[in-house]
Amino acid sequence: MSDPEDHLAADRANRMEALARVTNRFSALKGAFAEKGVGQRVGELATGKAKSAAHEAVDVARDAKGVVAGAAGLLALWALRRPIAGQVRRWWPLLKARMGKEKDQ
Repeated sequence: MSDPEDHLAADRANRMEALARVTNRFSALKGAFAEKGVGQRVGELATGKAKSAAHEAVDVARDAKGVVAGAAGLLALWALRRPIAGQVRRWWPLLKARMGKEKDQ
């Protein structure tokens, strides 16, 4: 054979070998996805990351109980801000009048 024909035959052999590798890899991936679908894999990954984040949050909360208690207190105050403000508006004139009477005495 001549040199260009040898080169063509070598290229063809390389191409066929690469095709066989790609086909084998694709078959392996196809088999792996047949066991578990993409959605199930993504779900497991998301669940795993959420669990690890929750464990990390619990560890941080154990180390900083005061911060957690303060945050819970602030959230409670924020949730009750309208009833508290209503009570302050209701009682403020009475307190103001009582303070005025004490000054006069």
